[in-house]
Amino acid sequence: MKKRLLAFFAFFGCSFGLAALVYHAMALLTKGVLIFGFLPRMFLYHWIYPNQYIALVCLIYALLAAAFAPRIARRPSLAIWIVLATPLLASPLGGMLWHLHDMLAGYFPSSWQEKLLLDGALEGAEIGWLIVLLSFPYNVICALLGIRGTRRLAQRLYPAPETACTATPPAETGRAEGTDSALNDAKDPNGANDTNDAPDAAASEKLP
Repeated sequence: MKKRLLAFFAFFGCSFGLAALVYHAMALLTKGVLIFGFLPRMFLYHWIYPNQYIALVCLIYALLAAAFAPRIARRPSLAIWIVLATPLLASPLGGMLWHLHDMLAGYFPSSWQEKLLLDGALEGAEIGWLIVLLSFPYNVICALLGIRGTRRLAQRLYPAPETACTATPPAETGRAEGTDSALNDAKDPNGANDTNDAPDAAASEKLP
């Protein structure tokens, strides 16, 4: 459970940091024009509060990525499906957030709960994915970064058994070799004496 929670915060922090960085970098280059898609006669609350909508999408992404991180580590191709499923699942919540901003702007109906929960979720599910699709090239950049980042982060959080094992440190290797040589000497204590006595034996054979 702790590792899944750590994975959630890791995926959310990395995704939000990259997505917000790309957005604001593009905003500096394009002066905020046509980064997020929009539809005719639509109030552009997602242009006014971009970080909130980015954080919402990253929240859904982090939940999915953390839940499937062990499988992504074994099958990196699953990262593609995580990135593709994220805007579809985040669209209803995005519609609710849009209606909340609409109410805060002064358009506050009497049945605001129904408007927020039902109409917001339904409209978000209907057009949210289209807004994401129209947000070119921001959507492509984030998708490519998301796929690559999801794979690498999942493999770091859940490494394969063969990569998790490390080699024996050099100090321990040298210590092990010294132990082996000591054991060999203990097994054959007369080995050195036999070598030293060999010249004496040869000299005694030459004597008459």
